[in-house]
Amino acid sequence: MPVCTYVFPQSYDIQNGDITINRSAFPQASFNWVNPTIESRGVVGNETEIVMVVPKGMKDTHYFDVFLKIKQNANTLVDCAVERSLKVLTTDKVTNIPCATLTPPTCPALIVSTSPERTAVIKKTTVQRYLLPMFR
Repeated sequence: MPVCTYVFPQSYDIQNGDITINRSAFPQASFNWVNPTIESRGVVGNETEIVMVVPKGMKDTHYFDVFLKIKQNANTLVDCAVERSLKVLTTDKVTNIPCATLTPPTCPALIVSTSPERTAVIKKTTVQRYLLPMFR
């Protein structure tokens, strides 16, 4: 199951209500796939991660716009001179790869990147738009 992962510094937050999906303006809008959903949230090192499930049925050239509202956490000091970024990438799980040295002779599932990692600088009081085409 492919996923989009959004990674940002822990001094910021993105609430579920601050994530808007829009695919209505694009040619594939009539295709039968539901909007992406949030699968999980977690902390990795000093960054927060939001994992969003890519809908079944998406193919090459299909994409959706994701609008994120990033807020600085209350009572958290952030050095404005230090540039911080939102990172986004898509991954998928690959299974049933032959591994002759294992029993059974298949490797554990591998997580592979299906798009280049994209970054955008988090700017104070700026609404940013991130366009994430899906590659399969």
